[in-house]
Amino acid sequence: MAARTSVRLEPLARDIALLFDEELSPAAQAQKLTEAAREALLDAQGINRQALG
Repeated sequence: MAARTSVRLEPLARDIALLFDEELSPAAQAQKLTEAAREALLDAQGINRQALG
């Protein structure tokens, strides 16, 4: 039986947009990317908790 995989693309699209935002300084880009990574990690941890019970 095949496993079902679900992927959300919104965070990835946001990260890419931040990388190409020329108005942000490199430090601001790094901060935004760090925030996005933390949010993605929290989401993944929540999904793992639900899957593992």
